[in-house]
Amino acid sequence: MADIIKFFALGGLSGSNNNLYCVEINDDIFVYSAGCGFPDRFTPGVDYVICDFSYLIIHKENIKAYFVPSATQEELGAIPYVYRECPATIYTTKYNENILNLVTQSRGLDIKYDVVKVNLPSELKIDGRKFTFFRTCTNSPDTFGLAINTDKGNIIFSGNFIVEYSINPNFALDLTTLSKLGKEEETLLLLMNSRNASRPGYTSPKHRVYDTAVKGVRESKGKTYIAIYRSNIYNFLELLFAAINNNKYVCFYDKESQLILQLILINNIAIIPFKNIITAQNLSKYDPQDVVIIICGEGSQLYEKIGTLAEEEDEEIDKNFIIKEEDTFILACPPSANFELLSIAIIDELYRKDCNVIEISRKDLVYMHPSADDIKVYTAILNPKYFVPIKGNYKDLDSCKNIFAEMHDFKNIDSIFLLDNGEKLVIDGGPARIEYINEAKIGDVLVDGSGVGDVANQIINERNSLASDGIVAMSCLVNLEKKTIIAGPDVQMRGFLFVKESENVISGLTNIFVNMINEYFENREISLEELEENIREECEKLTRKLTMRTPVFTITILTENSFK
Repeated sequence: MADIIKFFALGGLSGSNNNLYCVEINDDIFVYSAGCGFPDRFTPGVDYVICDFSYLIIHKENIKAYFVPSATQEELGAIPYVYRECPATIYTTKYNENILNLVTQSRGLDIKYDVVKVNLPSELKIDGRKFTFFRTCTNSPDTFGLAINTDKGNIIFSGNFIVEYSINPNFALDLTTLSKLGKEEETLLLLMNSRNASRPGYTSPKHRVYDTAVKGVRESKGKTYIAIYRSNIYNFLELLFAAINNNKYVCFYDKESQLILQLILINNIAIIPFKNIITAQNLSKYDPQDVVIIICGEGSQLYEKIGTLAEEEDEEIDKNFIIKEEDTFILACPPSANFELLSIAIIDELYRKDCNVIEISRKDLVYMHPSADDIKVYTAILNPKYFVPIKGNYKDLDSCKNIFAEMHDFKNIDSIFLLDNGEKLVIDGGPARIEYINEAKIGDVLVDGSGVGDVANQIINERNSLASDGIVAMSCLVNLEKKTIIAGPDVQMRGFLFVKESENVISGLTNIFVNMINEYFENREISLEELEENIREECEKLTRKLTMRTPVFTITILTENSFK
């Protein structure tokens, strides 16, 4: 039987974080990436954002494999939650497996994964089908692209990549295997990373920070602090060697920062001279000008560490880490839009220390994703029949589409598909076409703690109201038989109004509370819970009218029987 091929994304075609891509061949499902995003200021109290994977739950018996191509949150952050509901063998490299286990443990989850370790490059038979794994170059070591063989040609995930001729074999695009794939078999479908597609030229060398770091290290009159995201191993190594090559001693700020070094050594990512590594306990033995302190973290957590250090909030901070006026602080961690306000406030605190602050902005440090010329090189090698941009916002996908169309003088428009999450590209012998997933939800799911999808919109709205408008707690004790209010009503406010401004508001709320309870005594057609909800709604209307604000209301009506 000829292969019936379907490609679709449950996440990753309206952003570049919560990626989840699926190839369905004759009902067998192969999942490439399962990443997570992070909350913004409109979703307080949420830990992660992942895509709704209910489609996989419905078809979990058909899932043959997961592929984890990179050790970044956007590629593996959702694996613990998806795997827990829909287990199947995971294929990935040793380094990626280590990070996956660390991420799982850090979230308080106890999951034993079925993992097959992959060497790069290599070919494996999975469910009777050939899969080719080849190395790509991005900010994390041992990342890979993937070719899935079908009777119509290869389906190829480009993976995260840039065209980079690195001397470190862990960060090198495997053009040899890629060329072999392009020559020996037809490329049926190329799924192209689009994150930087709107940027002209090559990403390299704008992904490097070595020169900036060297200048900062050499010119510092005191200690040099360097902050870097823990998943960005490429730049981490640049910063580390910028210090070592200038005869500096490197100290890692905390256990998380030390762990990155351990992972690099365990996985043979780089050879690091131990004579240059010192501990916090020995810092005072060295001239401050000879010391570089590296601070690692993920996302907003890294900025929170920097803030704690800058404000000297934590009494347990080693006195050797206190920032002084003669020190230099290099921020090699351009903030994401999700926590930009937090980063601005914390950077401002750094400047208050009067130290030398060097900010490496997103203009100076480009994401290690393919720019326009990287995409052209990769695509020219494979010359695919069908082309689908993935991983990016719509403007990125559209830019990627235009690159491929321009390469073919716009004569191949029918072979390019701009998909949305939940749309299936079907290739079954005739012209490729689009179908829609109707049996499952498509969208985002919020993760709060270890719970998936437990955070409803109502809870998010309440958290926002609590943060901006405060809380009003109202309570009283009643005797239902005597139809009287025994104690109260008591009205307490926190974060809502000053006392002198609140007299008319408290009076109005008290009147609503008393009147509605008295009406309830005369006509008890509803439960006390429903009465509390009705009182809350009327109180919200009053506060909106009088103050243009809507605090969170907690209404509690106790009966004498409650204490018996």
